[in-house]
Amino acid sequence: MKSKKGVIEIQFNWIFVLIAGALILTFFIIVVQKQKQVADVKLIGAIKADLSTILIGSQVSRGTSSLVDIPAVDIYYDCEGYAITNLQAIDPGISFSPNLLKGYNLMMWSLDWNVPFRVDNFLFITSPGVRYIFIKRNSGDNTWDDFYESEDNPSFPPRTIIQDGEERILFNKDLMIVSEAKNYDFENENNYKIRFIFWDDNIIRNQRFSNLQDIPDETVTALYYEPDNSCSGEGFDCFGEVIFYEKGADASRKFKKWRDDDDKARSYYLGRTSLIAAVFAEDPEHYNCNMRRAFKKLAFIAQVYLDKVDDLYDYYKETNNDNCKLISSASTALHIIIDGAEDLSEDFPHAADLNDIEEIYGQILVLENINNRLQRLSCAEIY
Repeated sequence: MKSKKGVIEIQFNWIFVLIAGALILTFFIIVVQKQKQVADVKLIGAIKADLSTILIGSQVSRGTSSLVDIPAVDIYYDCEGYAITNLQAIDPGISFSPNLLKGYNLMMWSLDWNVPFRVDNFLFITSPGVRYIFIKRNSGDNTWDDFYESEDNPSFPPRTIIQDGEERILFNKDLMIVSEAKNYDFENENNYKIRFIFWDDNIIRNQRFSNLQDIPDETVTALYYEPDNSCSGEGFDCFGEVIFYEKGADASRKFKKWRDDDDKARSYYLGRTSLIAAVFAEDPEHYNCNMRRAFKKLAFIAQVYLDKVDDLYDYYKETNNDNCKLISSASTALHIIIDGAEDLSEDFPHAADLNDIEEIYGQILVLENINNRLQRLSCAEIY
């Protein structure tokens, strides 16, 4: 018969084996987790480097749109740029995008912002998983047609492209006709974000959208655009207001102004490219911060052209070229643009900013007229 001491020793040995085994197992689990974290950091770093190259390349290649395949990682966008996890954001310049990009590919597109000379390229990025719905009142209403898709003017990229012999969604857009009925049968296609674009304030204020209450609040946003009364049919290429909306109360099936605050929801655009920017920017904060950067760049570029105008005027004065001395009349216009742009770069948007934008737009027309006259006289052009 075994002694009690032997039994205790056997039990102790088993306990020791269990504890040692648990410690060894824990050690290897920690090692594996650490290796996985290191591998994930390396992968995310590689993705960030590739993304940075793609963003910068797309920003430079103005006027072109492309579909870029990426690993399935969430990319977060704010005023500092595009970030993956907690890594430092990539800032490609003036860019507009939904706050979250996800999926296996991105649509990248850039356009010049001309006022009237080129200031910079605006970069637009979205995912095929984001649905853009342009709302028109009836089939006879052609307001959106030129803006939605046009061969003659900058408009949105096509809905699909052929890539490697396969039709793929490039820019997930729809042009929808809303009848006079108060309730529109909106079909949910399970997109992770949906953006409505309106030009008729009666629709956005009064129209009800079936199934809207079934979609999470953060999924649905909207934009209303209103050209200034002085634009005379040139609304997209002119200037005016943009108002940002979000999903209203579930029962209403309507929209409400962003954060229920008229001042926060309201902003402004100057030219077609900045109106397109408002379509891509999910909220007014990110739209406004990038437009402030754009106006700061405008003030700088306008100063460069002002220096050019002054130098050319001095040259024409010395050479007694009276015809070309009319270039001096551009000096006043450029001074007004510089002053207005500097103000807008500081506190845009502000209630008084529409006056600055209207003044800038007026001087754009003046510069275009002077530039055309200089061209006809075979003089050096302003831009």
